Amino acid sequence: MRPVRVQVVCDGNTGRSAMAEVVLRDLLSRSPAAAATEITSAGLLVHQPGAPADPEALTALAAVGLDGSAHRATQFEIDDFPELDLVVFAEERHVGLVASAWPPRGWQERVRLIRSFDPVASALRETDLADPYGRGAQAYRQCLKDIRAAAPRVITEIERLAEVS
Repeated sequence: MRPVRVQVVCDGNTGRSAMAEVVLRDLLSRSPAAAATEITSAGLLVHQPGAPADPEALTALAAVGLDGSAHRATQFEIDDFPELDLVVFAEERHVGLVASAWPPRGWQERVRLIRSFDPVASALRETDLADPYGRGAQAYRQCLKDIRAAAPRVITEIERLAEVS
């Protein structure tokens, strides 16, 4: 059986999606789905492929005991969509950009916004994950807080896709 493939996507893949990948990998490491899942991240508008995570993102992660230093920015490729089981976007506009690129049939069934996994954010209809880029340390800490609020339910969805509990 092939692994469940999950990709987290934002703009440049140095902030939001980079932090989300680290958080999800950490939670997944304690899940029965760990051996059957691959989590990656990518950006729709990567300016420097291979760039490390933003220093503010790394500082926010380190403050909660997580290490994002191995992260390198990767460009999202629409051709990879058929191989992905779940694509978790930071913002609704990202979904719109992908929709304009002629994705494969059935793509929408595999797409979610990360904050849609947070019941409070969903209830408030605040499902876009705010971009902290250029807004300082507090914005990165808030972004990470929002990611961590959604992450356990992302793992639950991954476990469902991997058919484990």
